[in-house]
Amino acid sequence: MSNILKTLKAELYRSYRKLTIEDNRSPFFISYLYRNTFDTTIWGKYGDLFEANSNNNSGIYAEVRIGSHEFDNTISGGLYKNATSDDSYSWIPSPLGNSSDGLKHTLWRLTDCKYKEALMEYYQKKSQMIKEVLIHKGKLDFSIEKPSVSKEKLPELKLPVKEWKNLVKKHSGKLKKYKEVNNSFISINARDVHKYYVNTEGSEINSKETNIGIRIVVQGLAEDGMLVERDWNDIFINLEEFPREDFIEKKIETLISELCELKKAEVLKPYVGPAILFPSASGIFFHEAIGHRLEGERLLSPGEGQTFKGKIGTRILPEFITIHDDPLMKEFNGQSLLGYYPYDDEGIPAQRVCLIEKGVLKNFLLSRAVVEDFKHSNGHARATYHEDPIARMSNFIITSSLEYSYEKLKEMLIQEIKAQGKEFGLIIKEAKSGETNTNKYNFQAFKGQPTVVYRVDPSTGEETLVRGTEFIGTPLTSVQKILATGNDYKRVNAFCGAESGFISVSTISPTILIKEVEMQRSTETNLQPLILPPPWYRKG
Repeated sequence: MSNILKTLKAELYRSYRKLTIEDNRSPFFISYLYRNTFDTTIWGKYGDLFEANSNNNSGIYAEVRIGSHEFDNTISGGLYKNATSDDSYSWIPSPLGNSSDGLKHTLWRLTDCKYKEALMEYYQKKSQMIKEVLIHKGKLDFSIEKPSVSKEKLPELKLPVKEWKNLVKKHSGKLKKYKEVNNSFISINARDVHKYYVNTEGSEINSKETNIGIRIVVQGLAEDGMLVERDWNDIFINLEEFPREDFIEKKIETLISELCELKKAEVLKPYVGPAILFPSASGIFFHEAIGHRLEGERLLSPGEGQTFKGKIGTRILPEFITIHDDPLMKEFNGQSLLGYYPYDDEGIPAQRVCLIEKGVLKNFLLSRAVVEDFKHSNGHARATYHEDPIARMSNFIITSSLEYSYEKLKEMLIQEIKAQGKEFGLIIKEAKSGETNTNKYNFQAFKGQPTVVYRVDPSTGEETLVRGTEFIGTPLTSVQKILATGNDYKRVNAFCGAESGFISVSTISPTILIKEVEMQRSTETNLQPLILPPPWYRKG
């Protein structure tokens, strides 16, 4: 597919030289990002495959800017599109493979559409945003960057599809013997994305992103009808990391055992008090409470809460906490990091960024949208499909200078429970997802969904499993209540959804002890018990 870059460049410069409408402005910047994606999905339950597909699809993102670096057509840093319809992406398909003429046709129509949209945006901004026009003197909308050139080979990922089908059938079939399980499945997903980027500044880049994931889910009903679930998943960038069969077998047994315990567990009532959050939960805590609020475009949009705008040099976390974001980091403790990439989706080299140092805010995650006094991107613009790239997290790394063993943290937890006069404290050992609001028209809050939570008796230290709860909080208050951390750093690979789509991220975080966490009832799914046993289950 070496001709793809040539075709992109040819149409890019044809448009750059000649694209105009009568006396209207010509573009000062155009870029194309072509993605060729190979997807494989295999999932099944109880010995049968429900899906086994391999697909190849492509998509082109085109960016057209009118005006100048100082004042262009973007509004609110590009976080929200006011003047565009985005209809272009629904009726302009992109070709697969190496078709020069098909690709040229797509680029021709798409660029025409995006140019007209950019003109509308530009004149809307000029005519309606007088205040913004006036305050733009001496400022930049779009950063000035050096071009990047990288032409690495992009070999196709060869997947053991037949072996994976057999694995899913074999191990999902073994779940039939567990009468405690009402539903279960095993899925394997692989995505290999070949990316080609060019712009009118001279950038020309080939790059590749790969992720491979496996997930096992088992569900059952508690006596009160609540649907309870245990699941395990991992995502990696190398086939060599795919788990062995004996590991999968042991994992299934562990999940079943945990499901049985969870079915019998007491539902936790709303709670406020001290807690320990293991790395998967603390990673979600930092990601949702802090990470999204450091994304540059959120500081430019008047529709956003702009939590940390104007706070560079201000302490926003306890002084023992430091946070970096490093897209160039490929692995941690021998495990691959999903947030790795060499160039972002604006063709800027990825950079390690110190965001918070000893609790003090030092920097933001930046695209080419200029934020405050930061004149350059730090390579964090990311998107999927046709979405506009915005600054996003990659490998979000939390470190601490106040580390303790887990045994010491539990001892400190018990002391805090007693000091607050609480009946019990909590240990959140696993969590699987989270979400947050950053829009100023919504509450500035976040929440996380724990999957394994224990109540701790301060008199005996005994841990009792509970269910049906999630943690919530407001960012500026919650992060100030971290008392100490563990020394047990772990990585979690996941996908994060926001305005620019679902992107691959990693979090490296330790266990944390927090003075106060608020727990609320989770959204409950209550089902009626099934009348008959599973068709393959016979007593005796």
